[in-house]
Amino acid sequence: EQRVSHIEKVYVTKDDATPAKGPRSYPKTQASGKLYKGQQASAEEQTLTNQFFGDSFSVTQPAQLKMSLSDADKKALDASWKKLTAGADGKKNAGINLVLWMFANVPNMRAQFSKFNANQSDDALKGDAEFIKQVNVIVAALDGLLQSVNNPGQLQANLDKLAKSHVNLKIGLEFFGPLQQNIHSFIESALGVGAGSDEPKAWGNLIAAFNETLKKA
Repeated sequence: EQRVSHIEKVYVTKDDATPAKGPRSYPKTQASGKLYKGQQASAEEQTLTNQFFGDSFSVTQPAQLKMSLSDADKKALDASWKKLTAGADGKKNAGINLVLWMFANVPNMRAQFSKFNANQSDDALKGDAEFIKQVNVIVAALDGLLQSVNNPGQLQANLDKLAKSHVNLKIGLEFFGPLQQNIHSFIESALGVGAGSDEPKAWGNLIAAFNETLKKA
């Protein structure tokens, strides 16, 4: 049976004392799983893993993915994530670009963050330490999903945990629906690929799989 840390301990108010009642910061998450070749898990990443999935995350009964990803999707997700995160500070830079894009393309997304002023300019946000912390949290969660795309049971388990945590915090399809609809434009721009390419399709399908899980959480 999967063991998971109490999510309520991760989502906190501005004084880090009690579970947040209003807009919330994302949880510190990092799914366990195989690292891409050449990558090493930092102590911070391992801490994020343990906080969300527990110290010994495992899948004893393979879960059935509620919306399957094709082999082409898996290949495109793996390849595109490597491209997006390539180079020095690759994950950080990819995360900054993604979060700033979400602020511009997902309605009311800025209001979900309480640990920094999300209404600052993009340049000001890039220099805000709390914003960067939240970027790292989001990237860690996304990285965990992408590490598990070739393991349907683990991927679904990861999706289940993320969906339940967001449902508990009343962060639902009003945010992730627009993300699913529009993520293709971010991928197309970031990778310089066309609208009909495998990469934007695959990212849309990954978010769709999460949204199917979210509906049932």
